[in-house]
Amino acid sequence: MNLENLSLSQDSLVEYMVTMNYSSSYIMAIQREIRWLLKNKDSHKWNTYEEALQDRAFACDKKNFTNKKTLFTVIRRFEEDSVYPNRTRHPEGNTTPQELSAEFEKMAVAFEAMEAQRSLKSVTVNKNNRCFRSFLQHLQSRGCERACDVTEADAIRYFRDKNGAVLRGYTAKRIISHALTLLAKNGFSECKRLSALIPLIKYHHKNTQFLTDDEIAKILHVLKDKEGNLSLRDRAIGFLLVYTGMRASDISSLRLEDIDWHNGKIHCIQQKTGVPLHLPLLPVIGNAIYDYLDKERPQSSCDYLFLNSFSAEGLAPVSICSISYVIYKASCVRNAKGDRKGTHIFRHHLVTALLSNGTDQATISQIVGHSSPDSLTPYLHADIENLRKCALDISQFPIRREGC
Repeated sequence: MNLENLSLSQDSLVEYMVTMNYSSSYIMAIQREIRWLLKNKDSHKWNTYEEALQDRAFACDKKNFTNKKTLFTVIRRFEEDSVYPNRTRHPEGNTTPQELSAEFEKMAVAFEAMEAQRSLKSVTVNKNNRCFRSFLQHLQSRGCERACDVTEADAIRYFRDKNGAVLRGYTAKRIISHALTLLAKNGFSECKRLSALIPLIKYHHKNTQFLTDDEIAKILHVLKDKEGNLSLRDRAIGFLLVYTGMRASDISSLRLEDIDWHNGKIHCIQQKTGVPLHLPLLPVIGNAIYDYLDKERPQSSCDYLFLNSFSAEGLAPVSICSISYVIYKASCVRNAKGDRKGTHIFRHHLVTALLSNGTDQATISQIVGHSSPDSLTPYLHADIENLRKCALDISQFPIRREGC
């Protein structure tokens, strides 16, 4: 149980659930329990989520206790095992770390050392390490003490239950395969055989809703209207989302010193990867930020750029997401049930717009702060104009026309 990691990574859980069209009430319930955990972590010295659940559900009836237990299970699996919810029931399991055998512990420590050398955020490295340890603990629970003891059934059971139902998906498979491949190349020869036992799990790409040019035009119209209902802070954040595609966590972490007025630049350290990001301070963004600083920002010793209007403290990433909802509502876009919202969709729009305009992928990766070119792959699916060029002409196929 590491609530600091949960605090840093909660935004990715929320954005995933929004993308997967979970109901707003369920997402809010998850957020409510996360807020409660973070608020009370210092006064309750919990060691496990079970202990926290007992305090949280102390006065609940049976039905409410079951609901709380379900929410806590989702949060625990996300924070400890890097497993996102997928609408399937999972065995409760024991959250207390299991002591690994000598060989498995050596493998885990070696993987942790190699992961630490990558240019990833410490939160991501820790989540990968926990996922791999979870896999090793599973193998050990099935009587395996060494890699040579592992059978195909042992490996498969980590991802599927005895009836074939999914327990863990593509993300867990990718992390574990990555770990075994690294270890096989660094002296753990048995890991090559073990890697071959990992079942094939397809990456199920879901067609993503993206912001249309018409929707962007409506949003920009509202952002540029200084007489409208949006605050100066929300306008400045809106311009950052539209023109830079910055993540919510990066916008919330911006400090006053990150705005380089003299050179017309925005400098920040990306919260997800820890990699520095340098962006041009476009006039429309600079003017909006200046208006906010000059006319609306509360007097405070806090050096975060954007402050909470009531407490004069820095905004959390989830607050940036909430502001995006305010912008959608004011612009009369994305208001239908099931429409994708959130902040990441602005990032998605920026990338697909650049792709459609012929910008090379290396330049786009630099603009949005991707350290790997493969990170652009999900965005390629929404490059409609270029995808149309790949369409096949079916006029020569014997397909009966409607009404014939």
